Amino acid sequence: MTITASPAAPLLDVNQVAERLCVNPRFVRRLIDERRIPFCKLGKFIRFDPGDIDLWVAEHRVEAVTR
Repeated sequence: MTITASPAAPLLDVNQVAERLCVNPRFVRRLIDERRIPFCKLGKFIRFDPGDIDLWVAEHRVEAVTR
């Protein structure tokens, strides 16, 4: 998978991703530690491409099963 940053969308920080996903920032940090979410490390800063986050959410979508 090739990851490309979108020039029109600014990178997000941990708090912004947590707000976007409606989760606690601590949960996002755990995803980072476990390498389960795509991120960029810029020096000591962790940043996220919004497009990568949208793609990650789409890839982890679980469809409902009809019975």
